Order: sequence, then structure tokens, then C-alpha cells
Amino acid sequence: MFKKKLLILLSIFGLCLFVHFSVEAIPEYQITLAGSRLCLKRSYTPDSEKVTTINVEEGVELIDEEAFCDYKNVKTIVFPKSLKEIRKYAFRDCHKLEKVVFPPNCELRQIGARAFYMSSRLRSIKLPKNVQFIGEYAFGYCNNLHKVSFLPESNLLKISQHAFAGTNLTEVTLPETIQFISLTAFKNCKRLQRVDFFPDHLPKKEIDSKIFVDVPNLNETIVIPVNTKIIRQDIFGYIEKLA
Repeated sequence: MFKKKLLILLSIFGLCLFVHFSVEAIPEYQITLAGSRLCLKRSYTPDSEKVTTINVEEGVELIDEEAFCDYKNVKTIVFPKSLKEIRKYAFRDCHKLEKVVFPPNCELRQIGARAFYMSSRLRSIKLPKNVQFIGEYAFGYCNNLHKVSFLPESNLLKISQHAFAGTNLTEVTLPETIQFISLTAFKNCKRLQRVDFFPDHLPKKEIDSKIFVDVPNLNETIVIPVNTKIIRQDIFGYIEKLA
């Protein structure tokens, strides 16, 4: 067993901070990233490709672009309550990622574009209640992702284009706070059968065009709130079975 400590210079809002980056080569090849009010930036160590579990300690608020793209064998990542944002491409090429853990009351608000793109072994995920924005292709083509859970008190406002495209979802219940669903958000979800929008008391909602393109099994009722203000043309594309 050995331990290496590296100093990484980080910058948040013009302030330079230092964080200890600890790597422990234990049998499970775990690493622990620690800090206070910090942004975790991309870094590389000789052991990056050996790591299978990442624990981000309390105090870290932001996962920067491509932060873990060199960790090609990571299977599990555990986030802290303090986390507020995951930026684009944060887990690019993490094709073996299977488990993402958010603690209760996690402060995460934004998931950037392609943050978990093509994490082909990720099967389910429970999103924290504070998430407001899901970026383009955030979970796009995670082709084994069959379940996405939103908490009853979710604050989700926007799902961007292709956010869940190409996933293995069979049904989705969107939270009451949703305001905008972008173009092709659920494109090519071949197994998707049911979509529910609840409840129907919001003052403004907009559903973009072609959000359900190439969803051949969407053959049950889609419940859309009565106060939806705008439904763009061709939101379902061509769905033969839709009643």
C-alpha cells in the first residue's frame, strides 16, 4: 500500500486555492478527493486508469470539464452534499461507470452537456431534488440506463436536447416543476412506453418539437398538463402505436 499526494492549483471566480489530491492504491483502487469550496479540475496520475472507485469529500462544489476523463475504469463515484455543479464532459470515456451516488439533500443544481455521455454500464440514477438543469446529451446514449428517478420535491426546470436520447428507459414521470423540454430530449428511446407530466397547475410550460422522435414503443397514454402553453409541431415524430 502506498500513498501519493499532489498539489493541484485551482481557480474559482478568480481566487487561487490549493487542494490535496490523494491516491491510495488499495485493492479496490479507490481515490479520495478532498477540499473546501473547491473546483476539481482535470488531473492525471500514473494510477488514473487503475481507479475503480472515487469518493469526493464534503466541501467540493464543482466538478470541472473533463475532470475524470482519464479514469477509464472507474465503476463507482460518490458525491458530497456540497456539490453544486457537474460541468460538461466531466465523465467522458468512463464507459465502465456503473454507480453514481448522491447523498440526501445534495445541493447539485446543474448537470452539464455530455457529463455522463455514453456511460454504457450505468443502469439507474436518482437525481437530487435541487437539480434544475440537465444539459445536452447529459445522459445521452447511456444505452443500459433503464431508470431515472426524480424526487417528489424536485426543482427540475429544463431538460435539454438529447439529454436522455438513446437510453433504455421504459417509463418517465417528470416532476411538477418542469418548465421546458427541448428538441429530441428522448429521441431514440426504443423501449420507452409511458411518459407522465404531473401535476397541471404551473403557469407556463413549453414542449419543444420532436422530443419523442424514434420512440416506437410509446403506445400508452401520455398525460400532458392542461395548462401547457406551447406544444411545438411534431413532438412525437412518427409513432405508429401511440393511441
